[in-house]
Parts: sequence; C-alpha cells; structure tokens
Amino acid sequence: MNTFWKRTFSTVVLLALLSGSVFLPMRLSIWVFGILCCLLTYGTAYELAKMLDGKASKDVSAHLSATACFLTTAATIVQQHFGRLHYIVQDFRSIVIQISSAVSFSLPLLIAFIIWVAILQSCNKENKFRRIVNMLVPMFLVNMAIQCIVEIYFFGREEAHYVNVTSYNFFFLYFVLITKLGDIGAYVVGSLSAYFLRNKGGNHKLIPKISPGKSWEGAVGGLLTCIIGSNLMIYLCRSTQYNDIFPKTWSLYLAASAIGAVLYFGGAIGDLAESSIKRTCKVKDSGHFLPGIGGLYDLTDSLMVNAVLFAMIQRPIYIFIIGG
Repeated sequence: MNTFWKRTFSTVVLLALLSGSVFLPMRLSIWVFGILCCLLTYGTAYELAKMLDGKASKDVSAHLSATACFLTTAATIVQQHFGRLHYIVQDFRSIVIQISSAVSFSLPLLIAFIIWVAILQSCNKENKFRRIVNMLVPMFLVNMAIQCIVEIYFFGREEAHYVNVTSYNFFFLYFVLITKLGDIGAYVVGSLSAYFLRNKGGNHKLIPKISPGKSWEGAVGGLLTCIIGSNLMIYLCRSTQYNDIFPKTWSLYLAASAIGAVLYFGGAIGDLAESSIKRTCKVKDSGHFLPGIGGLYDLTDSLMVNAVLFAMIQRPIYIFIIGG
C-alpha cells in the first residue's frame, strides 16, 4: 500500500502540471507545456538510451541522445507557437519561425548523418556498433512521439481559440486523460483483484513472460475505464450546433467507445513494449524520478504510442463528434 500512496502522490502532482498546461491563460499554459514537454523528452530519451546500453552505458552517449531530442522538441514548440500567433510583428515572427524550422528539420538529419559516419568508424567492433544503434533508437522513437504530442497540443489550442467549442484545450486534455485512465484503471482493478483473489491463487496473469504484474482483470478494468471516460468527456464537450451528425444517441456512444478502446489498446501496447525492454535489459524501472511510478519513461510509455494514433484521428474526432 506504500507504493500505492506514492503513486497517488506522483499522479496528483502530474495532474496539476497537466491542468496548468490546459486551463491557464494562453501565454502561461504554453510555458508550462513547453517546460514539461522538454523535461519529459530529455528524461525519457536519457532513460531509454541508458537502458538499451545496459551495464556498458556511458552517461555521455545517453546525454547526447537526450539533448538531441530536447533541442528538436524545443524548436518544434517554438515553431508551432509563433506560427499560430497573428499579433507578432511579421519580420520577427518570420525570423523565429525560420530558425526553429531549420533546427527541428535539420537537427535529426544531421544526427542521422553523424551516426552513419560513426557506424563507418566503428571498424567492425560489436560493442561500439551497438552503442551507436542504442543512441539512434531513442532519438527516433521519442522524437516521433513528441512531435505528435506537440501537434495534438497546438491543434487543440488553436481550435479552442478560434472555434467556440470549449474554452480550453480539449483535445490535449482528452488525449492525456483517456490514455492515463487506462493505466490507472488497469492498476487499480488489477491490485484489487489480486487482493480479493489472494486465497484463490491471485488474479489471472496477462503476459507473465513480459510483465508478471499485469492481469486480465486489470486489462478489462483499464478498457472499461477508457470507454466510460471517453463517453463522458465527448458527451460533455460536444458542440450542440452539429447534433444532426449523430441523430441517434447510440451512434455517439459507439464512436466514443471505439475511440476509448483504440486509446486503451495503444496505451497497453506502449506499456507492454516498455516492460519488454526492461525485462530484456534486466531492470525493474527505467529510473527513480517519480515516487511509486519509477522513471519518466515509465510515465510516458503509453503516451508515446497513443500520440501517433491520436495525431492521425484527432481531425475526424473534431469533425464528426465535436462538431467542427
């Protein structure tokens, strides 16, 4: 139960930061989001690179990988922010956009070129080659996911600003809350089922070879939590102007349930993929930054997969459900 309360404390703190990036005035909320996003990017990339490199890990290579992800994320946020503002002087805005665009586009390409040159210089040394590849994987996976998260955030910010659907960043809030509701629902139901079934051999394990702690009971609980949460959020925030798109109530519920299910399974895939990495690398947690949760990668694993999925479906969600 000590772990439960530590996890609860970390969750409350993270939800407070999330609320700041969603509900604060525009200027402050973007600062909160930018700082939070950059820190999560750096920490996730660093922990992933360090895990992949194993005992032979050198902090310098992990920090280099994390720094590259950090700079790309910061440049992308600046580009998205200034690119959507219309009250800044055109000359200043153009300069900022051009610099940030150049960094966000050219930095990954430059890193890829350097890595290819480093592979050429590895001289058939297996350890050196593996270290180079282990630096490349976090750059690709983390950058791809964070780019999608930034797109989700600013798409939601723009729609909330220009269209009278909600007065806050609904899309980003929906994406994060439904994803994490799946994690929380699976953890709570799995823990309760393990407690109540302790005299009958415990709950039914889902994939014990990858993650011994995950159960079928927890999976069902996480799925139902996502579906219920999705229905509730979409129903409350839907625009009444376009109610004729879904004239029957069951159509709206069906669409909301389908989106919630997709986000649950995407989050579960990310969570299980991280568990597989940790098991292969023989570590319990990716880090120890968050009490009761572990490292930052333990927090962002489900978000990384769902960011890609949600970035592809957020516009259909807006058009057909919210009433865009």
